[in-house]
This record gives sequence, C-alpha cells and structure tokens, in this order.
Amino acid sequence: MLQDFFNPARISVKNSETLGAGILSLHETKGEEPEDCLAFFSIGGGFDTTREKLYSLAEISTENPIYDLGEFKLTDSLGNNLAGISQVLQNLYEKKVCVFILSSVKEGDFAQWLAHKESSSDIDCFFASPSLQTDSIIQFRDDWSLPKNKKKVFHLSYTCHQEYLNMQSSYDTFESFFTDSMGVGEFRSNYADLEPLLRESDFACIDSAILRRSDFGQAFNQSPNGLYSEEFCVVARYAGISNTLRSASILCENANLLQASDHALLAQAAWYFIEGYESRFYDHPNPQNKEFQLLHCPVEGFPMDEIVFLRSLRTQRIWMQIGLDKKKWVGCTEQEYILASQNNVPEKWFRALHP
Repeated sequence: MLQDFFNPARISVKNSETLGAGILSLHETKGEEPEDCLAFFSIGGGFDTTREKLYSLAEISTENPIYDLGEFKLTDSLGNNLAGISQVLQNLYEKKVCVFILSSVKEGDFAQWLAHKESSSDIDCFFASPSLQTDSIIQFRDDWSLPKNKKKVFHLSYTCHQEYLNMQSSYDTFESFFTDSMGVGEFRSNYADLEPLLRESDFACIDSAILRRSDFGQAFNQSPNGLYSEEFCVVARYAGISNTLRSASILCENANLLQASDHALLAQAAWYFIEGYESRFYDHPNPQNKEFQLLHCPVEGFPMDEIVFLRSLRTQRIWMQIGLDKKKWVGCTEQEYILASQNNVPEKWFRALHP
C-alpha cells in the first residue's frame, strides 16, 4: 500500500476556515488513496513547522480533496530511496495525481526523472537553480537517450540562474539540448515570460538556493543576490498552473536549520502551487478546437515559408509550431509572435531543431 512508504505527518492545527480543514492525511483514510487530485509529501526531516504553517493558511476552493501523504521513509541506501520515491510517483501519476514535494535531499529531483523514464515518451524538464547542474543533466541525457529507451529530453528550461556562478563551458554543454534559459534579471523584467516555459513541462525542480540570503535565512548558497520571496511564490504558482506538470519539488538542503520566516515562505510557496493547480486552464493546443485561433506569419527566405502560431481565445496564451517533419506545439511569449509577424524567426524555433 502507498502508506507503507510514509510516516504520518505530525499536524495538530486544523481550523475550519483554513486550508488544513480540506487536507486528508493518507494514514487516516482507511486505505483510500488519492486519485485525480493533488497530493504532497516531504522527504527528509525539518518540515513539521512548514506543514503547520501551510495548514493554517487561507482555505482554497477545491473540487477534489488534497492529500498529505506524510514524510517519505528514507533508508541508508541512495539507490533504495530513489527506487522507492520513483515507485510512489509512478503510482500517483497513473492515478492522475499531481504531486508537490518538499525535500531536504536531492533524491526528490532525481526520482522525478526516474519516474518519467517509465511513464513518458519525450520529456520536458524545468529547473530553477542558481547554477547549471551540467554533470547531472549530461548523465540523465545519456541514459535517457539510449536506443532501448526510444526517448529523449525534448525541452529543458533552466531559470533563475546567476551568470557569475556559471562558466561558459556549462552554457556550451546545454547547446546539445532544446533549451530555454532565463536568468534572475530576465525573469524580474517580465515575470509572465516564465509561464510558457512551465506550460508544457512534465516536472519541475525548484532549488530554494535561488532565493537571496536576506529573504531566506537558510538559502544553501548564502548569496546576497537572488529572488525575492514574492518572486519565489510567482515561480511556484506558475508551476501549479502548468497544464501538463505531474510533479514539482522544492529543495531545501538546510531544512533542519530553518527559521520561522523560512518555514512561512515555504508554506506560502506551497499554497501558491496549490492555488495555481486549482486554477489550471486546461487549454491544450488544438487547431481543430474553435476556442483556438490559427495565426500565420510569412517569413521571407525561411524554408517553411511561414511560422504558424496558435492562440487560445479563452486565455490568450500562444503556442508556436516547431519542427520540420515531426511538428509539435510549444508554449511561447507574445513577443515571439510579434517577432515572427515582423518577418523574423524566433530563436526558439531554431533551438528546437537540436537532437
């Protein structure tokens, strides 16, 4: 049973007007397990106070219950931990459960990769981290691209990184992927540009180290620069809104040293993820659907003669058609559509041609 993987959450706060009133503890449901809903759990200790604060926040209107699975039972074996978390995620994915994870160990990130190896074809990944984790990405790419898997990393988004922490060689490595990169400054100049990067993602890994030291006392890299607390919540909400996102994790490697304000911020980020999930638009791109408008942008000298976009009339979100033989819709910004309408090819179209 699913509950065999978890220790019960230690929660005492449940007010009728708060979020906690609508959260079901997996260990109190008499064998009933989540299905077609949202669930969350923690990995590693240090998040009891975060839970207390999350439960005490304002109620969110939900169609289905929210499950608190508890704290994952870690062992001394990294391999067993990864296999166990991956198995849990696969089980939840099959039941159409979206998962939010608070983790003090990196197993939460890697397990999401492993879970998708068995449940996805090509995959879109989203990372928010101050530095580019090239070693991990290369290992993942090489394993994922083995002929027996018949899969590949289709799209990789790396955001909220800080340029002075990354060598040029790291950026060069990412040229072998279809990537989108957005540093802290770019994100701050227009928050909305982050949404298309998360829109089609299968999972998201958010490192609390993207926060500045003054806004998060236990930011692992102790940097004076980074995101403000409000911006951290913006990232969490956009992750929740994503139509395709199956899971998201927030990594906090110093969880046992968190201060009261740190717990409050993590709880608020989780609240915004939940609020985003409950606000999903589910406007999957479909040219045959009358709620979508096809937009054709002729481009002189372009092999395809034109670039095709699709706009949702309900949400005004835009997708761009990429690819030569095998075409696919990818989320894009209004600015990328304007660029194409001015007889220019957006860089994203060319980056999508990478193997």
